[in-house]
Amino acid sequence: MGIWTVVGLIVIGAVCEWVYLWLRYKQMNHDTDEDIYCTRHSSGVSHISDEIEQDTSKRWDSIMLCGPLEAQFLKFLVQFSKAKRALELGCFTGYSAWAVAEALPEDGQIVTCELKHETAEIARKNFQRGDKRIGDKITLFEGPAMDYLNKAEGQFDFIFIDADKGNQINYLNKILEQNLLSETGIIAVDNTLFGGLVAHDWLRGLLLRIIPNNHRVKESLSVDKFNKFVVSDKRVEVLQLPLVDGITLITKRRP
Repeated sequence: MGIWTVVGLIVIGAVCEWVYLWLRYKQMNHDTDEDIYCTRHSSGVSHISDEIEQDTSKRWDSIMLCGPLEAQFLKFLVQFSKAKRALELGCFTGYSAWAVAEALPEDGQIVTCELKHETAEIARKNFQRGDKRIGDKITLFEGPAMDYLNKAEGQFDFIFIDADKGNQINYLNKILEQNLLSETGIIAVDNTLFGGLVAHDWLRGLLLRIIPNNHRVKESLSVDKFNKFVVSDKRVEVLQLPLVDGITLITKRRP
């Protein structure tokens, strides 16, 4: 392979990477025209949620934040399903946990799991900055989400999975095998489109050829594997929605 062929492949790979990152940035940061329009024409989030979002947006890893449109969607799901007990895998700075807690009834509870101590501490502070009646509904578990699932008791009416993508299948299996989801409960899994990369095999293949250890591409492969797994799982009913970065809704299959 000649030097100019190598240079050409590197340039093509860099351009593809840039295009993907730009599209994913806009999608994950809720900057598409459609997201902005839908957000403007939906019931708004609370001022506490706004404050958490504004503070988190200053972080280098703010791309992990669930935005206002998705937060309102989660609240709608919780209210519509009349959930009383909720579980979140992947708390980050507490934005989505607070949104879910707002939608729960007065005697409702949400357990949210966060692996990193630094963001867990930020979430704890965020849970204390607003209405105490909302904050008191939230219990924060610091550590691997699987550690909590291994010892969890009872059932949950709503479960939001937004943790490490490589464990999505393991999380789902654990939840179903331990009967942690109530009979009418809903599981919502975030980022199941992963910036659209799951739907473009050619782009993934090209990026892997240029950058074999590309972390984002490998994560997208895990997400794609989960999508294929869950849609063929006879234990559940599945609906994947092209909302923000993709949300997959899962319920138990009824006899």
